[in-house]
Amino acid sequence: MGVQIVVVVIVAWALANVLHWLWIVPRKRRWEAKMRTSLDVGSSMFDVRCSRDATETSNIEHRTSNIEKDTSAPYTVGSGTDAILFVHGFADQPAVWREMVARLSPTMTCRAMKLNPDKAWDEAVGREWHALKATHRSVRVCAHSMGAAAVIAAQARGRIAADGLVLMAPLIEPSRRRSFGLAPELGYAFLRAVFRLTPYLESFFRPDVRNAPDAPVLYWRDRFIPFAVYDQMFALVRANRAAAPLIHAPVLAFLAHNDSVIDNATALHWLHSLPTSPTLSTLDDCGHAIPLESARLDAICHAITNFLRTG
Repeated sequence: MGVQIVVVVIVAWALANVLHWLWIVPRKRRWEAKMRTSLDVGSSMFDVRCSRDATETSNIEHRTSNIEKDTSAPYTVGSGTDAILFVHGFADQPAVWREMVARLSPTMTCRAMKLNPDKAWDEAVGREWHALKATHRSVRVCAHSMGAAAVIAAQARGRIAADGLVLMAPLIEPSRRRSFGLAPELGYAFLRAVFRLTPYLESFFRPDVRNAPDAPVLYWRDRFIPFAVYDQMFALVRANRAAAPLIHAPVLAFLAHNDSVIDNATALHWLHSLPTSPTLSTLDDCGHAIPLESARLDAICHAITNFLRTG
């Protein structure tokens, strides 16, 4: 009887993987085809939104003219002697920073990098940072969510020595609000075991934006997430829990008061454990996707500019 149960479980597990594969692979192909045919539209739409919302609208198109139409591509805007490296978060693209880059690039070089699932993210951050440091007087780093976890690891492991860190909704611990109250890593471990033979999961979550929650995100975000992304993300979360004493750079941190993605209490405790007290701003009317909160970006970028001058 015991052998029969084991056989049934194995057959059910294999069948679940086959069905998941047959369902998700065609969906991913259709989504990629739609993305390829819509890239030009998405890029031009984002430029319009950027021009409409930025305080200084005169020269924005000029400042963003060298951004690739492929919104997943890294890009550099500006030519200042000081530089800032932007690192995006989970399921996101370098394009998430376009509105902030449009505001900050008149006075500094802005570089938005891409986190690839098949690369060690802390090492990738290190390579980008050193490339900027070779040609600039100072290099700060601005990172969001999972990207902040990669930057924290890079700084703690000595891969970078940033002159300042801007951490936006840093992923120190994921919230349980999107995992039905379960520990997110435990829920992921279950899905990883069940769908062991398929390479990725589909993410159905929209960006958490509060100022304009129904506004479309005018660039293509990642929707089909390789398991390698989750593996590396949770590895960084585990490693960074004890990393605060190793972060000696000045830190400016932004938290969204009602963040549904990260655990704010854990993030606050971690930030207050830093050797140097961080400059901390809690945004009452923003969601987790702070770089997309257009109505608040003028104030956020002003705070970043002041921090870069004094931090």
